[in-house]
Amino acid sequence: MKIKQSLSVNIKPMTIAFCIVSAVTAVIRMIQMLKFIDVETGFYNGGSIINILLIIVLAASSIYFAVASFLSKETKEFDFQGIKSTALGVVTAFFAFSLVCDWISSFLNSGRYLLDIPSLSSAKALMTSGTLPVGMQSFFALLSAIYFIILAIDFFKGTQKASKLKILAIMPVGWAGTRMIHRFIRQISYIEVSDLFLELVMIAFMIMFFMAFAQVNSGVYSDGFTWRLTGFGLPAAVIAFMLSVPRLMLTFVNASAYINSNHTFKLCDLAFVFFAFVLVVSLVNRDNNSSAAEAKEE
Repeated sequence: MKIKQSLSVNIKPMTIAFCIVSAVTAVIRMIQMLKFIDVETGFYNGGSIINILLIIVLAASSIYFAVASFLSKETKEFDFQGIKSTALGVVTAFFAFSLVCDWISSFLNSGRYLLDIPSLSSAKALMTSGTLPVGMQSFFALLSAIYFIILAIDFFKGTQKASKLKILAIMPVGWAGTRMIHRFIRQISYIEVSDLFLELVMIAFMIMFFMAFAQVNSGVYSDGFTWRLTGFGLPAAVIAFMLSVPRLMLTFVNASAYINSNHTFKLCDLAFVFFAFVLVVSLVNRDNNSSAAEAKEE
């Protein structure tokens, strides 16, 4: 018996669960940053119980989002082509703006890294110094920003111009992928440094979400992949919210005392939270409205 996208699993409670889990994990993360993380190295310095609690909450919620989305027949009907939504247009435009900011900062950082390496002839030096991955991140961020600007216009007007840009649609995957590469070249523990570990998990979910997003919007091998919009988008958004909000708040308090210099607040991550959440809400509302209309006709 095929159970993928075939059961009557309601997706709407996911949006409520997302808000609750995001708030809870952000509070736990704030406590970690204030008391149980060495700001210089990023390593844990205590709080084993609260550290384990955070991982359990994140793992349980991620499994719930993924499994429920995989099983629900509602996700089979998800399609955001032709959606006309001011709210979705605004958050998409905000995400595009954040990508422009990331393009500029990444470009400047790649230039700074370039000055730190002794020779341009060494590909290994370009990679290990961060010059190449951050430079590629800047390139993909610019193209991704262009794509999401077009997508924002589509959401404001109800048009489908972005659906024709199949190559441009995968640029966000490249942007997230190069961010992951940059983190993997750091010579440090991926487990003991919680910021690094959580960012890698977040970006992994982002990559899978952006790939599904590109497939669905472009109509390329999109059958059976729509569940990934909620199944991977919400876990990525939860982790992005959990990491971004405490960092943003502590930035205005005393950044040097609580925030590791390698893992500072990123506007693009917070903007992604709003984009992913409003997209899911729009998809759920559109599906519910379609079902109500069909029931009325019958």
